[in-house]
Amino acid sequence: MRSYRVTPIPATGPAPSTSVSFCPIASIAYSKLPSISDGFSDYDAHELDAGGGVALGVSVTASPTVAVIPFGSFAYYYGRATVSAPGFGSESASDSFGVSQLGIGLLMNQRIAIRPSVSIPVGLEGSKPVFNFAVGFQVGSRQ
Repeated sequence: MRSYRVTPIPATGPAPSTSVSFCPIASIAYSKLPSISDGFSDYDAHELDAGGGVALGVSVTASPTVAVIPFGSFAYYYGRATVSAPGFGSESASDSFGVSQLGIGLLMNQRIAIRPSVSIPVGLEGSKPVFNFAVGFQVGSRQ
């Protein structure tokens, strides 16, 4: 019979803490474009976009000064563009699509955030993923 000796390894700090966030996403935008003239008539154009979805993120404290935050979201959008000209009436076109986004954030000292991500369009023919990189800074004191 063999015996083994177990040597405890001291911990270097508290265990990482984890929190999960579930957030609704909603947006609406109205864009009025400048009038365009072809010499005969002036064309007015505007666009209305609306969307909604959900986002999920998990914040894991990696050290006392760094948190790692993987996240994902899915949103569905509807857009409608209208062009009109006096005497000719108006024409409209609309489309709807989804966008799935995946990424990971690094939050350092509760003041600097680095957030690479990829947005993947769903339901748009010929569309390609978009890679994003964002850096955020907190300015001022924390309340």
